[in-house]
Amino acid sequence: MHDRAIWNNFERLYIDYQPRLIAYALRFVGDSVEAQDLVQDCFVRLWDDYAELEEDEAPMLLFTMMRHRCLNFLKHKRIVREYADRQISRIRPDRRGGGRTSL
Repeated sequence: MHDRAIWNNFERLYIDYQPRLIAYALRFVGDSVEAQDLVQDCFVRLWDDYAELEEDEAPMLLFTMMRHRCLNFLKHKRIVREYADRQISRIRPDRRGGGRTSL
């Protein structure tokens, strides 16, 4: 288990960088709730390996993780939207014949 000094350092990192990371994520995703969730995910993930990191590595790693997490989020969101659009277009009435297209 992590000792108290490690926990205190991590807590200080969270206090110092959480607002900056939310602002950074918000520029990518445009939604404050999503940005907060993504930042929280990064801190949880970082905690798993925090004891093995050098103290000066953590901030750089957080911003790198945040960028990747945001880009993956946006990619997933685009894929879901494209899938939904395809499904809607399959069940939307065919405008030429007035009937439904086959599924």
